[in-house]
Amino acid sequence: MTTTTSINLSSLDGSNGFRIDGLSYYLSGFWLSSAGDMNGDGFDDMAIGTTYSREYSGRSYIVLGMESGFSASSNLGGFRAGSNGWSKNTVDGVGDVNGDGFDDVIVVTETDNFYGDTVVNDTYVIFGKASDLDRSNGFSLEAGLDVQASGAGDVNGDGLGDLIIGAPLNDSYSGSSYVVFGNSSGFDATMDISGLDGTNGFRLDGITELNLSGYSVDGAGDVNGDGFGDVIIGASGVDSNGFHIGSGYVVFGKASGFSAAMSLSALDGSNGFRLDGAVMDRSVVRAAGDINGDGYSDVLVSGRSSSSYVVFGKAAGFDATMDLSDLDGSNGFHLDGEGQVISANSAGDVNGDGFDDVIIGNSKGDSNGEDSGSSYVMFGKTSGFDAEIKLSDLDSTNSIRLDGVAAGDRSGHSVSSAGDVNGDGFDDLMVAAIGTDWKTYNSGSVYVIFGRSSFGDDVDFPGTPGDDIFTGTSAAESFEGGDGNDRMIGRGGADSFNAGVGNDYIRILGDDFQFVDGGLGADI
Repeated sequence: MTTTTSINLSSLDGSNGFRIDGLSYYLSGFWLSSAGDMNGDGFDDMAIGTTYSREYSGRSYIVLGMESGFSASSNLGGFRAGSNGWSKNTVDGVGDVNGDGFDDVIVVTETDNFYGDTVVNDTYVIFGKASDLDRSNGFSLEAGLDVQASGAGDVNGDGLGDLIIGAPLNDSYSGSSYVVFGNSSGFDATMDISGLDGTNGFRLDGITELNLSGYSVDGAGDVNGDGFGDVIIGASGVDSNGFHIGSGYVVFGKASGFSAAMSLSALDGSNGFRLDGAVMDRSVVRAAGDINGDGYSDVLVSGRSSSSYVVFGKAAGFDATMDLSDLDGSNGFHLDGEGQVISANSAGDVNGDGFDDVIIGNSKGDSNGEDSGSSYVMFGKTSGFDAEIKLSDLDSTNSIRLDGVAAGDRSGHSVSSAGDVNGDGFDDLMVAAIGTDWKTYNSGSVYVIFGRSSFGDDVDFPGTPGDDIFTGTSAAESFEGGDGNDRMIGRGGADSFNAGVGNDYIRILGDDFQFVDGGLGADI
């Protein structure tokens, strides 16, 4: 088997990525997310959450993207309001909630007294704007304690970003999730989400006591391809066959006709479906993007065990309940961490081939010492997925591995797509190593890795997302196309051609070439 292409995160030098260090005891990168484009400059921005930064409440930072000028390393102490970021606590990008053309974020603050007793738990939406980003522009939501929050996509198809807020402690711990619709006419300074009536949002209730529905929430993308954003909800307390394993629920969006409240027990396949059949205790549910390029969004379920699951979207034919053990490669697949506790998230399209990728973090990996950690980026493709994919199955043809720098770094604790931070057309990655001590003890670091067409050292003609023209020589050479309509001309030798997406032209001289993969599009 071809070994996995590995990249040591210490090799980031500003041109291929960079490192952001936390301050003392920050555990920087405990949460990671793309913030979208908050200041409207055409570059995606990043959200970085910490835990123990101020009064043990934690902070989150927005780090703005830009075309160039990244240093190999910087630290969160350098980010101040009005310059290149601002700080608060846990944060996630939610799209453009108020329709002003700037992406917004949702922030959940939680302050405790270091002994686990919650003192304050507040939820805010912060609006983006062109300059002087701060916390003054937005609104707060009365959502209760121990809530989770994320962007929901555009659930009702009105062109505005919506929110989803999970409250797993509601109603004897059965839990509820609240979808709040975007509003271009403005929000009150404080919004009580218990007042959602179906026109401004709605509530999704867990089925029985102790279900902990809303333990994890996210926008799922458009899973059934009807043009409306869907949501996914994790209920970590659901019992099945006497075991505390949890369930996931996908709820489809629609244009109108929402009731003020709906029980998740009402999902029947036409309006959404339930995911069962795996150990999903403390599960995290995520949008996965479109991994197989069929035009339908896929979803990802990652538990605290060593397993994650990808479920492919489709136009119709969902049963009310889907057993994850039925994934066979054609409808999704099982990611087996082989005993390692892994985290997984969408990576966006890192290599520009038109397929979204998955990033898998293993903070217990030992590539550079005990618990140095590693993260694997598994590339999307049209088909040919096995029902079960082990970390040891990944190689240089279908993945790359990002290795932590030193023992105890715990690189891969959190992983996420960063969006396109430097505007080169490739999605970038964020990997958190919460155990690093670059500044002081347990300061933590976040590594940002820029996407590109190939991560190997032996690609002679790496493509871009645009239209490329490559002309080879008589030597053995490799051609890697991107998203554009590319023209690749070989001049003999043991050449390899990977055209990617687009209507590509591939010309081969002789019969000693290695392989040709036209990818998607009408290729000749």
